[in-house]
Amino acid sequence: MLNRRRLLFGGTAVAAAAVASAPVALHALAQQQPFNLPVSDEIAAWLKANAIPLATTEPCSGFKDIEFLRAAVGDARIVSLGEATHGTREFFQLKHRVIEYCVAELCLTMVDFEADYGDTLAVNDYVLDGKGSAAEVVAGMGFWIWNTEEVVALVEWIRAWNIAHDRKVRFYGFDMQECRAAARHLLGYLHDVAPELARASEPALATLPAEIWPPVGDDLQARIIAQIASILASFDGERALWISRSSESTWHVARRCAVVVEQCVRCPKPFRDYFAWRDRCMANNVDSLLQAEGPQAKALLWAHNGHVKRTPWIPGVPSMGGCLHGDFAAQQVVVGFSFNQGTFRLPESDTVGSAPPGFLDAALARTGLPLLALDLSRVPASGPVAAWMASKPYQRFAGAGKPIEPNWYELRYWFELFYPPFGAAGNPQDDFDILMFVETTTPSRPQRG
Repeated sequence: MLNRRRLLFGGTAVAAAAVASAPVALHALAQQQPFNLPVSDEIAAWLKANAIPLATTEPCSGFKDIEFLRAAVGDARIVSLGEATHGTREFFQLKHRVIEYCVAELCLTMVDFEADYGDTLAVNDYVLDGKGSAAEVVAGMGFWIWNTEEVVALVEWIRAWNIAHDRKVRFYGFDMQECRAAARHLLGYLHDVAPELARASEPALATLPAEIWPPVGDDLQARIIAQIASILASFDGERALWISRSSESTWHVARRCAVVVEQCVRCPKPFRDYFAWRDRCMANNVDSLLQAEGPQAKALLWAHNGHVKRTPWIPGVPSMGGCLHGDFAAQQVVVGFSFNQGTFRLPESDTVGSAPPGFLDAALARTGLPLLALDLSRVPASGPVAAWMASKPYQRFAGAGKPIEPNWYELRYWFELFYPPFGAAGNPQDDFDILMFVETTTPSRPQRG
C-alpha cells in the first residue's frame, strides 16, 4: 500500500492516511486536489494566443496547418509521437498526418511502432516489396490496439510512398513483449547461413512461451540465454561470411531478432522492474535500428505518451523517452497528445466527460479550438504559465487495459479508483516539445473480417 500511496498522492501524510481510510474519505480528498481548480484567466488567455489551430485530423489533407513542424523538428533523428490513449481515432489520424509531413518534407526514413519486433517484419516486407496485404500484416502485429482501420491506412500510405519514391521508408517494431516471431525469423536466417547452428538452436528456441507473462522459469531462461549468447557470438565472429551468404540488411534484422529473444526471456515480473526493463529495451532497439540503417536514418516512433515522455510515468522508472533523451538529447523531438472528452477503446469503448478543471486537457479546452498544437518552446521562462506547468498539472492518461481488481497492472487500477478517470501528473515542458489536442474524440475503428 505504501508505494501506491506515494505514487498517487506524492507521499504526503494526509494522503497516506486517506488511502488507509474508507473510500468516502478518499473521494473527499480527491475533491480537494489541484486538478479540481481551474487555471487562471491569464493562463487560459496565453494558451489561446499561442495555440496553433489544426485544420483537420484527416490524412492526406495537405501540410499548411502543420508547417510549424519544420522549425520544431529541424534535423532531429527521432520524432516520438505519443497518445493519451491507445484507442483514439483522432490521435492515430493526426500521427498519420505528422508522419506524412516528416517523411515528405523532413526526410525521415523509418516508422517504428510500440509493437513486437518480430511481428512487424511482415509489415516491413509489405511496405518495401508488396508482400501480402496491409490488412493481413497489420492484423499480424499481435496487438489489438493496432489492428485498426487507421493503422491499415498508414501502412497503405507508406507502401504508396515507397512505390512512388526512390527514398524508401521502412517499418519496424521496437517492443519485446513476445518473441516467437523473432525466434522463427532468426532460425530461418540461421538455416540459410549456418545450418548446423540452426539445428543446435532449435531445441531451446522451440520452447519459447507465447508471451512473457508469466516469465519463463529459471532453467528454461538459462538455457535460452546461453543459446542466444552462442548465436550472437557467431553473428559477430562470422559477420563477413554470413553477409556474403545473405545481405547486410538481413544480417542486421536477424541479429536484432536474437537480441529481442534475449530481452523477452530476461524480462522480470511486473510491475516496476518490468517497465524499467521494457522501456530500456525499447530505447535500445530504437538506437540499434538507427545504427543499422546508417547515419542518415531518422525515425518516427509511435507509442503511448507514457513511453515517449522524457520523465518517468512510474516514479523512479526511466521511460523509453527518458532513455532516448540520455542518448540523443535535442536530437529527439517528443509530441504528446491530449484530449478533453469523448470515447475511446480500452479495448471496449469507454466514454469520459470533460476533464476536471485543473487538468492540462481542460486548460487547452478553454482555447475553444477543436484541434490545436502547442509548441512548448514558446512558454515563457518565468511567470504564471511557467509556474502552472511546473506545478505538474494532471493530464488524461489511459493504457491498453482497464482491470477490475488490483493485479499486475496496479497503477491503472489505483489511478482509476482514487483519482478522476485516467490522470497522470507532469510538467508538459519536461515531458514534451509539442502538444496536440483534440477536444472530442471517437474510438479507433477495428478491422472487420
